[in-house]
Amino acid sequence: MAAGDGLDKLRRARAALLPLAELGRLADLRTRPDVRVVLAQRSAWVTWPAEAADLAMRMLAVPAAQLYEPRGDHWHALGHALPDFAVPPPGEAIPLAQGIVPAPLVAVRPTDTPDPPGQVRLVRSQQPRAARLLCVTLAAVQQWLDHEPITAEELSRLHACRVESMLWVAARHSALPLIEGAQRFWGETVFAPLGYQIEPAWPEATLRQALGIGADEWLIVTEAGCQTLPVSAFAPLARYGVARQLANLRDTEDE
Repeated sequence: MAAGDGLDKLRRARAALLPLAELGRLADLRTRPDVRVVLAQRSAWVTWPAEAADLAMRMLAVPAAQLYEPRGDHWHALGHALPDFAVPPPGEAIPLAQGIVPAPLVAVRPTDTPDPPGQVRLVRSQQPRAARLLCVTLAAVQQWLDHEPITAEELSRLHACRVESMLWVAARHSALPLIEGAQRFWGETVFAPLGYQIEPAWPEATLRQALGIGADEWLIVTEAGCQTLPVSAFAPLARYGVARQLANLRDTEDE
């Protein structure tokens, strides 16, 4: 087959199925609104319009990527006569920028804040409160993603910050997910576990000032003491980001 024939076949491709863990290789395409993606548990279905046919060559650089072309109402793997009824995967097609973590979840070290003697402590409370923050292991988040039918749009409403093997997950405009083993906290910029309240019951601004908490920090009060989290370390949660961070953590543990 002539080289020109091969290029013509390649230009017929309008989609690629690739491993979810490899989606980050397309980060340079995030600014293109014509590239969309459906996220499945372990794969990503990336599509582009006819006028962006040059993207097929770009997809070939992604390991294990399979190109597809549309024929009638079905998708065919490039060069195959029979349709592949397993694609596209179910789910909402979203802009590629929403499928890739806009900024990597950077692991930060917890910052211990000295507790002024006799000032800050937790006491039991029966007052019902809404959870705004949860702390959970990376492994538990990955298991939740593997088993719960959550869309990429719903996931993008959550923001997370990694501290060692734990993820702190915040939700301001949606409910926090129910993840097994997670500890849930209430507050706005000063957080305490559900079922507890902080004493003295000062306004958050007063308590923050007394402890010297910076404007870019959240104060977390637990039975073990106080720590701060940098607000700037929180980034939108995405399947790719969780899988990558968990893989990095396991690589570190194996060293």
